[in-house]
Amino acid sequence: MKLVLFSKQDPAGENIANAMIKGRGFREKGAFDGEPVYAQGDIRVLGVEGSVLELSDPGKFDEFSPCICVVASRHKSASGIPTLTCHSPGNFSTAEMGGSDRQLAVNPALYLRALALSMAENPPGDYSFTLEVTHHGPTCFGFPVVFAEVGSNEKHWGDPAACEKAASAIYESLSGEPEEKQVCIGFGGNHYAPKFTGALADFAVGHIMPKYAMDFLSEDAVREMAEKTAPKPHLALLDGKGIGKQKKELISILEGAGIGWEKL
Repeated sequence: MKLVLFSKQDPAGENIANAMIKGRGFREKGAFDGEPVYAQGDIRVLGVEGSVLELSDPGKFDEFSPCICVVASRHKSASGIPTLTCHSPGNFSTAEMGGSDRQLAVNPALYLRALALSMAENPPGDYSFTLEVTHHGPTCFGFPVVFAEVGSNEKHWGDPAACEKAASAIYESLSGEPEEKQVCIGFGGNHYAPKFTGALADFAVGHIMPKYAMDFLSEDAVREMAEKTAPKPHLALLDGKGIGKQKKELISILEGAGIGWEKL
């Protein structure tokens, strides 16, 4: 089963989910925690109370046996720039927004690529698309999780065109099997990841550790990134000018783990 989640307290998430349900053949099929479940084929859409980031019960959605979960969500930024974005959750250090310390969710790199390319194609109005690096929760689930977001403020969260674009991209990415591409993990750069976004033409990019998290680089962190990216990556992409003093250490860890590397 492919699961689409949203928080009932998240206006963008709810608007994206409503846009997805309408006009795509979804029908109400049962309930979960008192909330309706909408079904079409092997896709289920459902809302939850409270923050999705704070979910901590690894068995909460076992009845759906999810093979992947897309979280429809708002993106919040002080910049106020109209933005479509996606990423997988995880924490390289202390968990400040859900999840556990130094734990990553499973990143479905091929599905993430399919979602990203669909969101990036002809975005509405002044919106632009970018990948974000790995951040926040939840990190408890055994199935892959990716966030699809509309931002960066209340105006955008209620924008019908932006929410429909995100809904269409989610539906398109889940309606078939994603294209096979070489899977990799990424290191360096800023929170918004233009070089890794550009790399989607040739690669499926899994977890990304940005420059601001490189102080937490370790063999365990690299192992977690590789083990929590699916399919398993055998290559790392490096933002050559955006890594900092840990570059030699990173290359040593990658080579010790048998992971190849290339500069972007």
